[in-house]
Amino acid sequence: MGASLYFEGFEVTGGSSRCIFLQAKDLTIRDCYVRDCPNQGILGADQGSGNSVIEYTEVTRCGSGTSNHQIYMATDQVNNPGSVFRMSYCFIHNASGGNNVKSRAERNEIYYNWIEGARYHELELIGADVNADGGNPRLRREDSEVVGNVLFKKQTPVNDINFSVVRIGGDGTGMSHGRYRFLNNTVLAGTGAIFRMFDTLESLEIHNNVFFNLTGTVNLTRTTEARWTSGQPRISGSNNWVKTGTINIPAQLTATLSGNNPLFADVSSDNLMPLQNSSLVNSGILPSVHVPGYEFPNPLPAPGYFPPAGAPQVFSDAIQRPGEDQVDIGAYEYVPPAVIQNINGNRNVCSSASGHLYTVEAAGTATFLWQITGGQMLWSNTRKDSVIIGWNQQSGMYQFSVLPFNNINQPGTQIMTNVQVVLADTLMWLGLSPNWKDDKNWEPRSVPQYCHDVRIEEEMVGFNPVLDSNIPEKIHSLFIEGSHQLTLSAGSMLTIEGP
Repeated sequence: MGASLYFEGFEVTGGSSRCIFLQAKDLTIRDCYVRDCPNQGILGADQGSGNSVIEYTEVTRCGSGTSNHQIYMATDQVNNPGSVFRMSYCFIHNASGGNNVKSRAERNEIYYNWIEGARYHELELIGADVNADGGNPRLRREDSEVVGNVLFKKQTPVNDINFSVVRIGGDGTGMSHGRYRFLNNTVLAGTGAIFRMFDTLESLEIHNNVFFNLTGTVNLTRTTEARWTSGQPRISGSNNWVKTGTINIPAQLTATLSGNNPLFADVSSDNLMPLQNSSLVNSGILPSVHVPGYEFPNPLPAPGYFPPAGAPQVFSDAIQRPGEDQVDIGAYEYVPPAVIQNINGNRNVCSSASGHLYTVEAAGTATFLWQITGGQMLWSNTRKDSVIIGWNQQSGMYQFSVLPFNNINQPGTQIMTNVQVVLADTLMWLGLSPNWKDDKNWEPRSVPQYCHDVRIEEEMVGFNPVLDSNIPEKIHSLFIEGSHQLTLSAGSMLTIEGP
């Protein structure tokens, strides 16, 4: 679906009738913030409209009453037949009235959005207005595909949690006679039903979805106002998870899982990713099975991205859903955390501008964030699994840390390590006693370490040094003149690292 006109990067507010009005084909709204619109937030015209896209956009505090909505879309089925309304990667929340998203488009593609806090329905996907399609309510069939979204009947000061999450079919002014497909969504209901089937629809597919609420019983379907084009429900579905005690589950749904808690990571912080031990993990199934004789046209074969986690999403910053052998149920896929197994590199360094290489060994990791106290990072891209650090500091203990991120950019456990920096220097042996480890025997007064060049000069008059140590010692270089010598006691070891 191409687009020839873009409205991108704007904040829009305060329109007395609507904040944004679409009345053409091939339009895209991207990376916008639409807020505090007393009537419609974004409105698509019944006449003249065609293909339209809304993506990476936040809409909030718009709408009023029952007929003004945060987003209200349509397509002109007479002049622009076959048009599609696609909404992706959006954050729609805290409506002042109406529905969060209402659409009369010929085809709706609702992919990877977080939609919460409507006054009435989070989604209302219905037919064209009876007066908008040449007076023929059956001119076109309106189909809707809803994939990879979070639909959350979250309590707000003005909403009605008794309302259904979704209404499909019609609203009394336009019937879709359409086909609906819900795949891999995470739905948190209020006290009303999740699916409100209203007026006339043709078929409904429900696969790999989570249906939950925080308190009370889940009512999956309300069918009292529904009519079916064939005279009977045409439903298929499998591998959905429902809260224990859920009522009005269609008999056509198979392989349904249930439990008291789906084990989301943290609902209170809008983290609806399943935990590792959640029954959602690896419990979905693809490809999904259509309603026999009522195949949904051109369906997405699998969910491709995560929805934004209860917050606006930066343009082009959508997180790709990892492809697994068996898909998880819901809008999110469990991704193992990044775990650092080891950091390789020298913990004892000489103070100099030369670089020291440090590398990370990790499992399930995509990137790393390096932070340093002291020292100088000589590689600018600190998201790699290795860096070079120059330690040109004064002697002392310094520190760096590495924070791992998995391939969906979630942080793991930070690892911190200390580096001992020693000032490079030359030490002269004085020979006041034979004890190598006595700092009084050295000038300047310091016991030799890995950065020191040690000299025992010919004119020295005194004791020759004896190293008696049960731990390996290191120095940079050793220079002995004349007949002097260094004695290592049994079990002692001295490594000379330099030339």
